[in-house]
Amino acid sequence: MRNRAKVSVCLAAMAIAAQAYATPDLGETSPLERAKAAQDQGNLRQAFEAYLDAWADPKLRHEAARRARDIERHARVASQDDLSAIEPLQQKLGPRFRAYRSRSFLVLSDAKDDWTRSRIILLERAREQYFREMDRLDIPVHPHRHRLICVVFDQHADYIDFARRHDHFNAGWSAGYYSMAHNAIIIHDDRTAPNLARVMHEMEQQQQRIDDLTGRAQLAQAKGQTDQARILADAAAGLTDQLNKERQRIEDQVLSFGVAKVLHEAIHLLAFNTGLQARGTAYPLWVSEGLAASFEAPDTRSQFGFAFPYEPRELELEQLALQSQLPRLADIVSLVRNDDLDAQSARPIYALAYGLFKELHRSNRQQLTAYLAELADLPPGPIHPRDHVILFERHFGHIEDLERRFTRRWVMAAREREAKLAQELRTAGQ
Repeated sequence: MRNRAKVSVCLAAMAIAAQAYATPDLGETSPLERAKAAQDQGNLRQAFEAYLDAWADPKLRHEAARRARDIERHARVASQDDLSAIEPLQQKLGPRFRAYRSRSFLVLSDAKDDWTRSRIILLERAREQYFREMDRLDIPVHPHRHRLICVVFDQHADYIDFARRHDHFNAGWSAGYYSMAHNAIIIHDDRTAPNLARVMHEMEQQQQRIDDLTGRAQLAQAKGQTDQARILADAAAGLTDQLNKERQRIEDQVLSFGVAKVLHEAIHLLAFNTGLQARGTAYPLWVSEGLAASFEAPDTRSQFGFAFPYEPRELELEQLALQSQLPRLADIVSLVRNDDLDAQSARPIYALAYGLFKELHRSNRQQLTAYLAELADLPPGPIHPRDHVILFERHFGHIEDLERRFTRRWVMAAREREAKLAQELRTAGQ
């Protein structure tokens, strides 16, 4: 802190000296003025870039962000240079990957065309809701300079291989991720995941049992064994009904999980390209993951975002709180890396990140806005865990007090949910 103060004094002294000897350049204008002039002349792309330059000044941030967003669509439509951003990725992925271009995204995909296009629709919806929620928080995020990049793999195995070879990341426990190196999100068709393949194999075995029962029923009927044929046919019909329901349940689950995953990863991509976060800065993991998890939803036909719960996350959070399996909040506040996580260890951390972000948005919204704004201006490079704790407590108060308050709320919600379920079961049994 003392060294920083000395540097500031030295810089101030140099600035005064420079003013004393410098010849004023009356022709200089601020980036905001240059942007306005370019916009008045119809040079929208030039104006857009100048507004983004002006955004770097905290005093101009709100106006620059608003003006840039007003013209971004026209500026981006006129721009072709963002296509060059996917060339390095295209070389790594190979010729089978097709390029898709939407209003805000560039997508490279070897997955089925209809599935890829459905993902693009989700990306655009995530973007719309992201800016809407940032406006509500009064955080002046700026529009991204170019279309954002997403890589879509058809096969889970290819997704894992790419993550390992090109991002040095073990993606086996993750259904998608944001690549800092490529400034892109990497996802795959959830229907090719190994756990789903195991479920489908079990269903195939169930179908074989049904076919066997059906064949035996037909044989018994042919032999005149009517009662035996009816028993076998009824058994086959019952198993078929169960299998169809299970198939529908799995399909619905896969579809809703896939939607939530795309929304989650899209928020990471947006946060690191709109001034909320910057690559190279060590943000607390709970902020990045809590922010993204807060946008998860089973579909985008209704509202989603900070104020709307995502049922699977809510259930997981409440159960972990009830079983006293959540990590200590003091540990999570300063955790900045997820390199050593796997599916088991990540589960409680991500659940707490989701819950913490949702609770702070609900009960400490102004403090959350100020906290995120201060994080946005952190310098690049590592930050000592103690400094993360100090920053957190400066905005939200003592960590232990928050932990007790939020945990009580989650435990109470879990007990209320269990009581409601028990009542429904009693009612159904009457």
